[in-house]
Amino acid sequence: MPCSVGEKEWTTTPVPQTITDLFRNGNWTMENPSPTCQCSSDKIKKMLPVCPLGAGGLPPPQKNMLVDIITSICVISAVSSVPASFVVFLIQWCVSKWKHL
Repeated sequence: MPCSVGEKEWTTTPVPQTITDLFRNGNWTMENPSPTCQCSSDKIKKMLPVCPLGAGGLPPPQKNMLVDIITSICVISAVSSVPASFVVFLIQWCVSKWKHL
């Protein structure tokens, strides 16, 4: 699902409908932005916090890695066999070409 803000290369991880409903219908504030985790206390000792679904909020937008991977392949193949001036040209071409995907 593409992120509504930013470029096409940014996406958000899909979440279950129950989590989407939790954030859409909850009474969340800046002081209470998501369900809270239960941490260790003097009465109950826990190794790790126990967190309900949705704790920490929705996943942030992430950049697709396809452009970076293709650019890296272009750089590796270019560096192995051609002069430096052509490597610079090829890198610039790869980056500009693949940004339009």
